[in-house]
Amino acid sequence: MAYTCSLLLRTLPAIDAELNPPDEEPQIIFDLPRPKRDYDISPERAMVDRMAPCCATTPVEPDGCDGYTSDSDNSK
Repeated sequence: MAYTCSLLLRTLPAIDAELNPPDEEPQIIFDLPRPKRDYDISPERAMVDRMAPCCATTPVEPDGCDGYTSDSDNSK
């Protein structure tokens, strides 16, 4: 019986809104944060950019052990 009464009480605001509609349309407020447009570099990307010149090495020529060779006639 208590459950039925709580259901009835929950429907009272809906019934009231249906019988007495508001005079004006509800105002919709868009309160979203603006997108970040300044494109800051993330700390991880900044560290990679700082470390790249000191860690740069010349690429190693393929030796054929991994299935790839630098010779076009011996390629698989």
